[in-house]
Amino acid sequence: MGTGASVGENLPKDKKTGTNLREPEEEDVNVPDIPRDDIYPSPHPSLIKKNDIYQSWKYRDVVNHVIKAPPRLQRSFDDLIAYLAHPFRHEMQKLRAIFVWVCTQHIDGMSFKGFTDKMTTQDHAVTPLGYFKLIKYKRASYATFLALLCRKAGIKCVVIKGISKSMGYNVGDKDLSKLRTKWNAVYIKDSWRLIHPLWACKSVIGKADYNSWTAFSENEEENVEGWTVQKINDFFFLTDPLDFIHFCFPDDPGWQLLANQFTSKRYIQLPFVQEAYFRMGFRLLTQHSCILKSMNGQIEVVIRIPEKEKVQMNFELLYSKKNVTNIEGDRYKLDRFVIMSNDGKRYSFLVRFPHEGIYKFSVFGGGLRHSVIPWLADFQLKCDKTRLNAQPIPVAPWIGFGVTYAFDDCGLANPTERNGVLYMKVFHDTVLSFDVTRPIQIEMKLKHNILKQRELEHRITWKKSPSRFDVFVKIPQAGDYVIRIFIRDKGSRGKYRNCINYLVTTDEPIYKTRKGYEDAAERNLRNTVKDVTSQRDINRLKDTIIKFKKAGLDDKGEYTKASVRLELLEVKQGLLDGINARNKALLIKSIQNAKDGGYSKKLAKLIQQAEETLEEIQKLGLHPIPNINKKIISELVSYKVPHQIVYDMSYATFILLGEKEENIKEWDYMKGLMKKTGRDNIMNRFKNFRLDDVPTREIGIAQKLVVDYDESQIRQISIGATSLFNWLIEILQLKYAGSPTARSNNI
Repeated sequence: MGTGASVGENLPKDKKTGTNLREPEEEDVNVPDIPRDDIYPSPHPSLIKKNDIYQSWKYRDVVNHVIKAPPRLQRSFDDLIAYLAHPFRHEMQKLRAIFVWVCTQHIDGMSFKGFTDKMTTQDHAVTPLGYFKLIKYKRASYATFLALLCRKAGIKCVVIKGISKSMGYNVGDKDLSKLRTKWNAVYIKDSWRLIHPLWACKSVIGKADYNSWTAFSENEEENVEGWTVQKINDFFFLTDPLDFIHFCFPDDPGWQLLANQFTSKRYIQLPFVQEAYFRMGFRLLTQHSCILKSMNGQIEVVIRIPEKEKVQMNFELLYSKKNVTNIEGDRYKLDRFVIMSNDGKRYSFLVRFPHEGIYKFSVFGGGLRHSVIPWLADFQLKCDKTRLNAQPIPVAPWIGFGVTYAFDDCGLANPTERNGVLYMKVFHDTVLSFDVTRPIQIEMKLKHNILKQRELEHRITWKKSPSRFDVFVKIPQAGDYVIRIFIRDKGSRGKYRNCINYLVTTDEPIYKTRKGYEDAAERNLRNTVKDVTSQRDINRLKDTIIKFKKAGLDDKGEYTKASVRLELLEVKQGLLDGINARNKALLIKSIQNAKDGGYSKKLAKLIQQAEETLEEIQKLGLHPIPNINKKIISELVSYKVPHQIVYDMSYATFILLGEKEENIKEWDYMKGLMKKTGRDNIMNRFKNFRLDDVPTREIGIAQKLVVDYDESQIRQISIGATSLFNWLIEILQLKYAGSPTARSNNI
């Protein structure tokens, strides 16, 4: 196993440490990616999520056993596997034991007494301790080591190679060819699961190439270096594929383990999100890309927050020293060019650019228990043109604007405006109202960049009763104003605390909305949105939402409710289509969308039906049903003398469905088959179709009839024939290629 070269030969000085978080591209050990002497299942997506098969608390006994492992086990693979795996019955227990043991071995601090530089790779690789030395000096990898241990324990394990967004990656980078890494897939609970052992063992603190970014700050720039800490990062243990694809892209697309595979271009464009984003349940609602371009000198990033936990969020805006112009003499801090607001369900970050150029925008978010708010995501922001006379907001409150965690239990409730940004016209009035839930004292502040406090005092007034608090605002000139509300309990001598803030602006919103009077057509449109939201017509709802947005009407809750309703209907329709068409790929995608969208409870019965249909397809070898309805059948039977394409597609279809050649030579006979009702109708025949029951000769006949056609050619002749063609291609590819994903004339 490996070469005869000594471990000490030609070792670069910079590899004398183990802090590089990328696996070596070339290894001296010979651990095959897939064993040649074993039969491994092909990679395929799984509907079952990590949380459905693994909860860490169930394996505490495994962890307790592992941490008692004596150091002598590092000297023998057989003794190590006997200790880690043999006490446990289930594969998941064995895998967890191996994984935890690997992650708790502090390789960088190990003593390799007895292993000299003159010893060959083969000499080192016969023991775990020797293998660790190879890993430390970049002659072997965590991925091959985990594969070796799993295989010795009887667990199928693959080594996967590809590119990654890891240490050294800067958000927006397009060339990732040098960011190579390796990880594993283990076959557990009847499906392939992903593990990145190196990242699970170690974590990076800091950011790549920090010195190329900075903020408009009067303070000295801080130099931040990345360093590595040893701990177990469970996120990279059995990671769900749709989460994992945001980090690593395999050379073999099959090991994405996704029903809808990503291209390398799409992977590079994916948002640069971190583990906390997935672990806590945040969701990006705006453009799903790591590179965002400004519109009218602004960019908005909107993130839906988890429902189960109160969260705090923050941000960091930095500019590229190389790619931002006209910064001489500008001493503004960039945090005052970002408006962070919350309406209780989502955080909006509206970036107004002071100068053209390229910026890096980082978002942080986590529970209130976090003393350091976890890093969620980075975006590269491109501004090619700023707004006229772009100015910072008067103040950037730490808690942001709108209904944040600071508003909870402050003594005020039920605000008339939950969003933190109010768009107004000069000299127009606005009223903010709150319920008062207990005796409190209130302080108000109105701040502007230029106008002094005494000039603003009479522009904001308020009225308070034991149960209600009203704020009246009239702005004297164009610009931005910040309303800050501070409270403390009545009779308290403690400090007032900031509980809620509003930014009042005369600026146009990034998506133009309007305040004030609406004409009859606009009122009708608002009412239409309310009406269609209660219905099930997806197309009408979608069209109405588009009209509402184009009209620039203010969202008083109708737009949000309609958008949520549309998402629910689309997810539900996807499940129904997958069930009715018995389409494996569509079922996998729809079930995944339903669970990722948070509809597991609301659509529980439908999800269960979809999962049962998928299980039936996989167990019984059922096959997809063509996209055929009464309208399509009517089109096909309407032909007195069919086009040759229509005839050939119909003939090939009925051959596979079991009709005799001599019968279906006559077009009228095939029309009669299409017209049949009851148990013998054509849709029932598709539902009961079994590819394994079709003789090889008939499959060959069907293949010859479709091989010379392509979909675009058939679509010009007949929609019905196109549906039959697509079904035929999918069935034939299942027979010959084992996969329905590729579309080719050469079946």
